[in-house]
Amino acid sequence: MAKFKKLSSLLKSQKYACNTVWALLEKVITMGAVLVAAIWVARFLGPERYGVLGYSQGIVAILLHLTSLGLDNLIVRFLLDKKWPDGKIMSSLVILRSASALFSIVLLVCATYVFSDLAEIRGILIICSIACTGKIFDVYRAVFQANVDIGVLARYSMVHGLVILSVKLLAVYLVAPLWVFALIVSLDPLIASLFIRGLGVRKYQSYKLLPADRKCMNTLLHSGWPLLLSGFATVLYMRSDQMMLKSMIGFEATGLYISAIRLSDPWNIVAISICQALFPALAKGKELGEEEYLTRVVRLFQGLIALSFVIAVAVFVFADWLVLLLFGDAFTESASILKVHIWSIIAIYIGLAFNQYLILQGRQRLILSRSILGLVLNVSLNLYLIPRYGAVAAAWSTLLSQMILNTIALSFCKEGRTILKLLLVSRGRKPSTLE
Repeated sequence: MAKFKKLSSLLKSQKYACNTVWALLEKVITMGAVLVAAIWVARFLGPERYGVLGYSQGIVAILLHLTSLGLDNLIVRFLLDKKWPDGKIMSSLVILRSASALFSIVLLVCATYVFSDLAEIRGILIICSIACTGKIFDVYRAVFQANVDIGVLARYSMVHGLVILSVKLLAVYLVAPLWVFALIVSLDPLIASLFIRGLGVRKYQSYKLLPADRKCMNTLLHSGWPLLLSGFATVLYMRSDQMMLKSMIGFEATGLYISAIRLSDPWNIVAISICQALFPALAKGKELGEEEYLTRVVRLFQGLIALSFVIAVAVFVFADWLVLLLFGDAFTESASILKVHIWSIIAIYIGLAFNQYLILQGRQRLILSRSILGLVLNVSLNLYLIPRYGAVAAAWSTLLSQMILNTIALSFCKEGRTILKLLLVSRGRKPSTLE
């Protein structure tokens, strides 16, 4: 409880507290809507066809990170720095992401004709590639984050999530073919980003698009490329298990695995929401001095670690019941996968908090190194374990790679040793004394 109190004290400013509450409420509602939709769609399609859809979404998720150009966590900082007019920053981002979205779609279409012999898989992948266009105007989310104004955005996102849920349930009721579900999934981010852009421009006039600035675009690309590569490596090793399961075992095993992580991965959104909502507070703490800055960083770590442990224990205890109740008898093997995979969120929460710290320290290249290490670890473990132990081996690979990356490996860099020292000896002492 003490650790939760430390995290709550970081929210003592009413503005940051309201921001965080709205962000969490939005994620809870949308996460619930996504989970309900996933359950009904999985039960309708069955393990094999659900594996096809999940496999296609996994590949597109990798391209979405390529489209983002690694700027998701940096846009707020650029808007707060005020080095360029807000409109120039936004127009530069829109142009850059439009080009990257087009490149991603063309790359995927070409790849499907080279590597896929199945017409159905090729068609599903091409339909899912439309999702890349959703990243173009998604940059306007940063407008609300920079102004510590998540309320309007959260309310819209909750309504949007419930509408998409209704559309998916209607498709299940109408016994729609697989490509219809792929189309719904691909249009979801595009529609959301267009509405968010409209909300941002309407509420904040200064963010209307102005002529792009070439120097601004060059600066954005230069700042974002380490995070682009690290994000690409991260999503690749987070999705590599699905792709390797498909190639080594088949779509049915992939569907069982994806069903399990549907009950595990959404919890990561909670930590992401907390980090995004509190990032301005951490940045402000750095301006106020080293002691206040380190105090806020420690509270974030301790609160997230405590929260992740509670979640992991609860899901582990109820895993069998949850899988049987939600997905049915056809997915009973997913329970053993979930019992292993859920423990990885403890290390993931530590890694998410550590990345926020590294961004504030200007160490984006270290994030890249960590992501590459995670990719190598996960792929290596999958290659060894999956042929021997099946789908559950992919969960063990994720757990072991995350533990090594976000605990043991931290001691090999200066920033990681600083965080470990703060976490080990900060109880009852001020961070400023930990020299």
